[in-house]
Amino acid sequence: MSNEERNPPPPPLPTLSWAEVREPGCYLHQASGMLTRLGPDEVAERESGSAWASDQPVIQLSARPSEPLEELRRIAGAHGLRVRF
Repeated sequence: MSNEERNPPPPPLPTLSWAEVREPGCYLHQASGMLTRLGPDEVAERESGSAWASDQPVIQLSARPSEPLEELRRIAGAHGLRVRF
């Protein structure tokens, strides 16, 4: 049994532009490796017209804004993503 059969690659993570983010969660900024946590209140602010326009690509590491950093680092590492948090 090959290593890939025992440990299949993880499913792809959602990737979108920062301006498209509409759900709470933890987002990794691809260019910088920095993390942003967005709770329901921040999402509501965005939808009410706050200017958060950016085409910067982000990857949703978790739908839970309170996800522990260790778990977020593990998820990023499993996908070969560079982090700076």
